Amino acid sequence: MRYKIVSLSCGNDSMAMLYELYRRGEHFDEIVFYSNGMDFKAIYRLWEQVKAKFEPLGVVCTELKPKNDFLFDMFERWKEKRDTGEMVQGDGWCGGGCRWGTFEKISTINRYAKSKNATVFVGLAKDEQKRILDLEDFKVAPLNDWGYTQADCLKINRRNGIQWLEQTDNAEWVDLYDILDRVSCWCCANKNLWELYNIWKYFPDTYWQGLKDMQSRLDMPMKKFKNAKFGEYGNVFDLEKVFEGGYVPNHRKRSDNNAG
Repeated sequence: MRYKIVSLSCGNDSMAMLYELYRRGEHFDEIVFYSNGMDFKAIYRLWEQVKAKFEPLGVVCTELKPKNDFLFDMFERWKEKRDTGEMVQGDGWCGGGCRWGTFEKISTINRYAKSKNATVFVGLAKDEQKRILDLEDFKVAPLNDWGYTQADCLKINRRNGIQWLEQTDNAEWVDLYDILDRVSCWCCANKNLWELYNIWKYFPDTYWQGLKDMQSRLDMPMKKFKNAKFGEYGNVFDLEKVFEGGYVPNHRKRSDNNAG
């Protein structure tokens, strides 16, 4: 029987996939969680819960890490620009057309899976067809096969009692899926305006301060927005001024292509 790995981010879709595979009696040998150190604390707590549940059942639980520290690649690593050959320092924000952190994640998981000649279950739901069509031949997307959307996945997780609880800077608790569309890395530049507003609102002294610290070392703005009242803005300090000025973004679900 071919070795089978569950690729787990501990986000909505992959958690639903894991528990549905288990409920349906689908065999898998190993659960692999990739960590670059930039996830919300809630993600790491869920990973500990997964290990506590599945390791006693004989399932191997493995945490993979990138070759370099995330912040080293973001700010310090020298690289050659493809178009000009110029040497520049740091990859900058991860997101948009430069998803270097995602590339490292996929490459690391792929190398690991190929070393074991494994089939990999990936948590891509029915409404992510573009990403599903791009999957390598050793990967399968059971959520799509079952016809589950991302909304279905959240319902499954709620039924299973899974929560992404994070303590706010006011010592209250919030489920991250109530204030974010995707619980990706807290510094992901693919976060939309509504998500960034909520990070500023609930975590001003922790995650938001972390974004300001990053922006202070980068000329490139984290995002680019345009507003009739505020004009063009996008670096984290501009965003803070806009939010402090009373602007509350509408919640608009972003597309799969802009997913973190």
